[in-house]
Amino acid sequence: MVAEHVLILPIGHYSSFVKLPSEVLEEMNKYKICLRDYFNSKNEDCIIFERNYKTQHLQLQVIPTPKNITQQARLEFLQTGPSHGLNFIEVPDNCRIDQIVKPDRAYLFIEFSEGPPLFSTVKSSIPLDYAREVLGSPNVMNLPHRVSWKECVASSEDESELSRMFRAGFKPFDFNET
Repeated sequence: MVAEHVLILPIGHYSSFVKLPSEVLEEMNKYKICLRDYFNSKNEDCIIFERNYKTQHLQLQVIPTPKNITQQARLEFLQTGPSHGLNFIEVPDNCRIDQIVKPDRAYLFIEFSEGPPLFSTVKSSIPLDYAREVLGSPNVMNLPHRVSWKECVASSEDESELSRMFRAGFKPFDFNET
């Protein structure tokens, strides 16, 4: 969606955050903290989401955002969710996602740099790009041309350069490097 949009994926095969063993959960949470610190150092925030719907492997999407849009993004999810059958709740502090959803239930979980995460089960169906639609909407990041991942495909050379630049910038924040 944007140049430093990254995914956090476990090496082992797990279908959702709810099914992670504690050691994998801990490592993924460390990466989220490191990525937030990295983006903060660039005067950016990030929004992290998991769409556990029509997928076989856990992917946490981490999308860097301008500092001033976090609350607008939250509001946009809350306003557009019901028209897609998503009834978001705010997840209280110190509440794990596995405490609010059964392991085989489809859901959308969204974390912001400030304020509580949003969570909704998926009752019937949602557009696979729903979270990207919200973030790319005119009210949030105004990137309608970047909503579909198909519109974001880069050449191998460009991907390699973006990857190299990201790794170099992220290295001081990577807990595996310290």
